[in-house]
Amino acid sequence: MEVQPASDQSQAAAICLKDVAVSGFEVSFNKDPEKPGTEAALIHRIRITLTSRNVRSLEKVCADLINGAKKQNLRVKGPVRMPTKILRITTRKTPCGEGSKTWDRFQMRIHKRVIDLHSPSEIVKQIVSFKKRKSIFVLSDIEMKELEC
Repeated sequence: MEVQPASDQSQAAAICLKDVAVSGFEVSFNKDPEKPGTEAALIHRIRITLTSRNVRSLEKVCADLINGAKKQNLRVKGPVRMPTKILRITTRKTPCGEGSKTWDRFQMRIHKRVIDLHSPSEIVKQIVSFKKRKSIFVLSDIEMKELEC
């Protein structure tokens, strides 16, 4: 078994085996050394973080993303529901200090979902370019694992 660092930008390692188990998922490929043009399998672990104030639209985007990934036979984990962050502001109703001591309480709830996908390099662009709603913030983190023989 030969282990070499892949690139400076990713912390992945290149492992030379026929059947490889990397981070809990299995990759099987058969590289024929006699055929030119056979390349190593590139596996991307994509962590997509979805954040929104609207739960219904967030759940709909999660369902659309997972259904699209399952149609392409990808390994999907999630959606993992992270704790809701509640931002609270309590302020006086009156702009000056006079009058009765009445208060307003405002709050904003921020919901977060995390989805993990494992896919080859051809499908990465299709996954990340799904339809987004304007009320949802999407952050995707891609980690590459290069497997060569």
